[in-house]
Parts: sequence; C-alpha cells; structure tokens
Amino acid sequence: MSFVLKICASEWKNASRDKRELSVYKEMGTDVAVLAKGNVDDAGRLDEVDGFKVYRYSTRPLGSKIPNALNRIVSIFTWAYFAKKMQPDIISGHDLSGLTIGWMGSLLMRKKVKLIYDSHEFELGRNVKRRKAALTLVKWWEGFLMKRCVFSIMVNDTIADEVMRIHNLKNRPIVIRSTPNLWNIDNDECLRTRTELFNEFGRGGKAHGKR
Repeated sequence: MSFVLKICASEWKNASRDKRELSVYKEMGTDVAVLAKGNVDDAGRLDEVDGFKVYRYSTRPLGSKIPNALNRIVSIFTWAYFAKKMQPDIISGHDLSGLTIGWMGSLLMRKKVKLIYDSHEFELGRNVKRRKAALTLVKWWEGFLMKRCVFSIMVNDTIADEVMRIHNLKNRPIVIRSTPNLWNIDNDECLRTRTELFNEFGRGGKAHGKR
C-alpha cells in the first residue's frame, strides 16, 4: 500500500481542500497522514482531525525566546528528518513552505519519492511587498521545486495559467478551488430556527442592541 504524507506548516484545522485531496487518496486505498504545526513542545505528537492522522511538530523547536528566523531554519530540518523517518511514497506540500520541507525530506531517503505542490495562494502575489531580490529568490525557488513535482495544484484557472507562464512549465497545474464542503440542509429545521429568531428579535424588540 502506498503512503501519502501531507506537510503543512500551519495548524491544519480548517483545511477543507486538503481533506478533499486526502479523501481521494484514501478512496484509492492509500494510507495518508499529515505533518502539521503543533505546540512549542510537540515533536511528533499524534493527533486526529476528522478521521485523519496528524503528527504535530513545533515550529519553535529552540523555544519561544529564540528569534523566529533561527527557529524556522532549525524547524525545517527537524520536520524534514521526521518526514524521512515516516518513509512516505508521496509527499504533498501545502504551499511553498510545505513543499520545501517535503523536498528536503525526500533527499534524505534512499527511495524515490514523488512530490506534489499544493499551492493555496498565488505565492508571488503574496510576496509582492518584499524587496526585489527576495521576490526574485522566491520566484526561482518555486520554479525549481515545481519542476521536481509530478504535478501541481492551484486554486483557480487564472493563477494556474500565470504560474505556468512564469515558470515556463510543460504541464498546466491542476485546478482545485478552495471552497467549503457541501452540507445537507434541513429546510424544515431552518424554517423553525428562522421563526424562533424572528419571534425573539423581531417582535421582542431586542434586535440591533435594543433591550
């Protein structure tokens, strides 16, 4: 059985798009897990979110009193080493930070690991306020890593086309929109709740801060 590891440098709570992606892998019979941000003392603590195994790792392994820049550098290596220990067959990197960790982890493994770039934003767009040198570095780094991925995922067609043009990619990224999951709505329950709210706030005169 193949094993997919999702790497996300955030807390991985409201990750509807990631969950849809991982659900597809599970339906295909693939084992999946997530490596995500945890508390300061976390070093691989096992958590569970909506049925997914989540391993929590600190982004401040040196402690909160140490400068962020140094903590980030050390955490990249500690996360990459943990990813190596898990020995996944596929690593899906949530944004450029997750892909960077995944790529470094893959270098530590003897087997060939497939990389997926799952970009939740237009990376160059959110770095627009940085200095030109920093923006150039981000552009080069994203292109370098994308060309080492089996495929990439973008949030809409406009970004997919622009990223393909900027990095001169042979294959256009796949588009998966960041929309919430659909919910089954009980219309009768909605009508009952609406009526109760109307009676409480409309007739009772309590709306808009009135008492």
